[in-house]
Amino acid sequence: MTFRTFDNLSKESRIIEHIAQNLSHQNREEARILFPGVPLRLLLDEQAASTDKGFAVYSATGNPCGVGGVFDSGTIWFVVTEDAKDELLISWFKSARKWLTKQHEKHHRIEGYCWSKNVLSQKWMRFMGFDIASEDTAATKEINGEKFLYFMRTAPCAGK
Repeated sequence: MTFRTFDNLSKESRIIEHIAQNLSHQNREEARILFPGVPLRLLLDEQAASTDKGFAVYSATGNPCGVGGVFDSGTIWFVVTEDAKDELLISWFKSARKWLTKQHEKHHRIEGYCWSKNVLSQKWMRFMGFDIASEDTAATKEINGEKFLYFMRTAPCAGK
């Protein structure tokens, strides 16, 4: 498993194409709810083009199995392929956590919303140190009849 960062993720068309073709069921459903009718490849191209600093995760066989980044607004996005469930290892999480901490140099708070049924993403966010609101809080949004949970992580205090 390899974790790699990119200053211009939108130039990585092979990665984006592979992820779009092999997107996990949960991420595919979440994208369908949020962006009905938008082709996955186009959606990922737009996400990558709007990302200041992005990353990709590669499987042991060298195929991309995850991609994401942080927008200028401080909103994070991340999607994985179906085979990522078998590939997500502690070593990758540690690299991703270091990358995320570095993003706090620009963004005091990194945040977003996650489909309440996207359990894999929620597990990743908790491991990465995000606080996730429960379904019964005011921070929960309903989009196209589905609940989306607010999550956020603030920059670590200086000296810690």
